Amino acid sequence: MDDILKTIVARIKRTADPDKIILFGSRIGSRSRGKKTDSDYDLLILKKVLLAGALSLNSFTGS
Repeated sequence: MDDILKTIVARIKRTADPDKIILFGSRIGSRSRGKKTDSDYDLLILKKVLLAGALSLNSFTGS
């Protein structure tokens, strides 16, 4: 992991406390085509959130 990505991940962890951070896209590369170091970072940030006042299934079925 390069220094820029380490900094980005550290800031995300500090700010959002995510459950998972996934790097995808051309920065990952493959054995055959290699990484593209001149491209942007594609990150998917996942976090479970309990919403206040979330609707239950009963709210939709009328039960």
